[in-house]
Amino acid sequence: MPELRDAKWELHAGGDTWRLPLGENLTRNADNMARQLFTSVTLENAPNDAAIPGVDATLIPKMTAFEQSSGAFAWTEATTSIVMQWTLKDAKNGVIWADTLRADVKGSLGTAFTRNANTDKRTAEAIEKVFHDSFAAISAAPEIRKLAANKR
Repeated sequence: MPELRDAKWELHAGGDTWRLPLGENLTRNADNMARQLFTSVTLENAPNDAAIPGVDATLIPKMTAFEQSSGAFAWTEATTSIVMQWTLKDAKNGVIWADTLRADVKGSLGTAFTRNANTDKRTAEAIEKVFHDSFAAISAAPEIRKLAANKR
């Protein structure tokens, strides 16, 4: 999961660069969610999208997009969006299930004094929403339920 662990958002404007590291939060949430969904979880630092040898299934999370809108005025509505792709592979590297989920959170852009806090709040809400929706999608997927039933 090095790609997920290193996830970040960057904005380059006027010679300045703003960075918002996301990887630690995404990795922690993916690990916690997997532990709630599956009976046995091992966190691997695999550098590719291949299934992990010797396990029944490998859940591969990827952040495919993170976007923030902006505006010129404090009262402008801003949107923070995150897109997560999930792939569950079997021991033979075959895809059991895959889905892409998007979370959009809207809120006030804010003034120079509140803009960073508002951005942090929208980001936290977007991450929470995408993991909530991911949990629901994974736990309801017929392909995953069938795999779990066959392992009992």
